[in-house]
Amino acid sequence: MLHSRGSRQCVDGEAGGEGMAGVSAKSDGPMSKTRQELLQQQIRAIKNELGENDDDEDDVVSLEKKMQEAAMPPNVWKHAQRELRRLRKMQPQQPGYGTSRTYLELLAELPWKIASEEHEVDLAAAKVRLDSEHYGLSKVKKRIIEYLAVRKLKPDARGPVLCFVGPPGVGKTSLASSIAGALGRRFIRISLGGVKDEADIRGHRRTYIGSMPGRLIDGIKRVGVNNPVMLLDEIDKTGTDVRGDLASALLEVLDPEQNKTFNDHYLNVPFDVSKVVFLATANRMQSMPAPLLDRMEIIELPGYTCEEKLRIAVLHLIPRVLEQHGITNEHISIPEATVELIIQRYTREAGVRNLGRHLAALARAAAVKVAEKEQSVRLSREMQTEMIYHGAQGLGAAAAEADMEEEAMGIREKEIIPLATKPDPLLVDEVVLDTVLGCLQITVHGNEQGICNFFVLCSHQNLMAEKQQRELPRLALL
Repeated sequence: MLHSRGSRQCVDGEAGGEGMAGVSAKSDGPMSKTRQELLQQQIRAIKNELGENDDDEDDVVSLEKKMQEAAMPPNVWKHAQRELRRLRKMQPQQPGYGTSRTYLELLAELPWKIASEEHEVDLAAAKVRLDSEHYGLSKVKKRIIEYLAVRKLKPDARGPVLCFVGPPGVGKTSLASSIAGALGRRFIRISLGGVKDEADIRGHRRTYIGSMPGRLIDGIKRVGVNNPVMLLDEIDKTGTDVRGDLASALLEVLDPEQNKTFNDHYLNVPFDVSKVVFLATANRMQSMPAPLLDRMEIIELPGYTCEEKLRIAVLHLIPRVLEQHGITNEHISIPEATVELIIQRYTREAGVRNLGRHLAALARAAAVKVAEKEQSVRLSREMQTEMIYHGAQGLGAAAAEADMEEEAMGIREKEIIPLATKPDPLLVDEVVLDTVLGCLQITVHGNEQGICNFFVLCSHQNLMAEKQQRELPRLALL
């Protein structure tokens, strides 16, 4: 038995050796198409036995097709091909597989050659849009029209980076959106307030865990074109710490001589951002470094006057607030005198944000009144229906129908018709303002509060008496 078993093993070994030799010999020569298909079927069978499938391979093939459609530059395509070959050699269970795949997907999704279809700039339409969306700001509008005129004559001109500097609520962001609409390009806003890490602009290196591209490349990927209008919002609120200086990283982005080959650390290949129209906003330019200011053209937006705020409230704020709260002019009436009173007494700002908040408070008060009135009308109608029903149950069949018709007709004539009448709008006057927005209170601080309170109260009473005699508007006591 031992001899036979050993001889069988020897024979199997010889047969295996001959089989391997045959395979190697066949592999050296040209492989026929039939044998290649047979080997592929065997590979699929082995993968099925191991619990693997061809989904990952199909995904890699679709990713390669997507990369071919991206129309990358030759140097970027060469780099992407090298990464794709590396990905093919890796198994999906390996740690670096997901990172490499995510990187190649980013290369395939970036708009290397995709740009917005630019139409000819219509300066007349741009003026109409600026006037309809922004009241006043004549100097700022003039500079924007000049900027658009240069873009019309030379679309590929490397114009300056406009930086709108002004207090909050004066319309800096909406001006940037109007420029994008006039140019016919897509608009994207990147908020830089409180950002201190340089990697937010340049991206993280792929050697770090959780690395990702910078906000600039990520924004271009999301917008889907390589020539959008990009607004760098709150550029004066960037900081500096041990992770780098964000303002210094922006120098390469805003310099037209350098941003042709912007290099993101995560992307690791140059990307052309010279076609992007950069705009910026800031509240103060004293906190920005001098090299960054040198890259931009500062356009200051002063605050609005009381007359301008009144016109903005009447033309823009009140219609927008009423639409947001689901009411119309039939439910609330805000005279211009009341708006002036709100501006003089309750708002002390350069912009119109607080004015919008106070108008929204008045709209909420009117919405409560309208909702309560609609609820009372609905309840009264339900009570009327219930009265008709009980009245019909207490009578006979024939008499009930006649009485019910008479009772129903009487109720409709006497009660339902008045309830369906048009409600009176809420007229906003000084009393309503004091109720909704609150009255002005006088607070006295100091050691001699008793004596101060006496004099302040006497002065306030004299002012109120003089107001009643002369019918003057109430003064704002600060």
